[in-house]
Amino acid sequence: MPVYVEPDDGKEPVLRFIRSSRRFLLMNFYLIDDSDVLKAVSDTIKRGAQVRIIYDGRPYGDSDVTAEVKALNMSGAKVRRSPAAFDRPGVFDHAKYMVNERQALIGTANMTAAAFGRNREFIYITKDRAIRKSLISLFNSDWDGKETPRVTPKIITSPGSETSVSSLVSRAIIAESEEIGDSKPVMEAFRKRGRHVRLVLPSTISASDRKNAELLRESHVHVRLMDAKKLYMHAKAIVGRDFAFIGSQNFTSTSLQKNREVGVILRGGFFERRKVRRTVLHDYSEAQKA
Repeated sequence: MPVYVEPDDGKEPVLRFIRSSRRFLLMNFYLIDDSDVLKAVSDTIKRGAQVRIIYDGRPYGDSDVTAEVKALNMSGAKVRRSPAAFDRPGVFDHAKYMVNERQALIGTANMTAAAFGRNREFIYITKDRAIRKSLISLFNSDWDGKETPRVTPKIITSPGSETSVSSLVSRAIIAESEEIGDSKPVMEAFRKRGRHVRLVLPSTISASDRKNAELLRESHVHVRLMDAKKLYMHAKAIVGRDFAFIGSQNFTSTSLQKNREVGVILRGGFFERRKVRRTVLHDYSEAQKA
């Protein structure tokens, strides 16, 4: 199944996914306010599908989401704020996935105009039964505020993904992220890779991230910054010789150990892995040295 790259592929693949829902559609997104997405949700409900949406109640810390929640409710969907475990100061429901009776979508993109118009994002759509079942189970547990269930090894969920993500970094040849963050296992994995790995970050990284990037450069990691005016580096991707990982996880302790996050490991799909790899390599070539 395909990998889509934003902003190149636009929002049509996402709209098609929503419209393909016949019985149900489950959506969990940190931000969801794009008018075309909400209209597709509304149209899907009118055709008889049941739609449930989990949203983060405190994006960016303390943002007022009254207008966004009103728009979600107006779509006709059943809407619920994320569980208390992911709805407290400094902790977020940062996931970006949806699933229906036929397919699952996992990616780095929020359902916003910026995601489809100016950000680097990856979106993966699959009919894989194990992934679909796992996401349904995960969504239902969060909807009901219950304990996180076991999921297929094909996906990685937070909280508790620091070991898995740092393991992928230890075998990476190139990666990109919105943040490099403060995860010691991830930083150590990058430093051990040294000159064998390249990393792309946005030019808007924080002062602390600039210090972390410098520490990586001292270990000979090839770090470059993408000009945010050219392309905002919102994607989170890790590419090795025989895998690609895309998901909502940034390389921070909070993202890996506290937030609700979801990512997917691509192993079998050669063309999908190649598309992610080519895109990240292109981004690296367009970025500037840190």
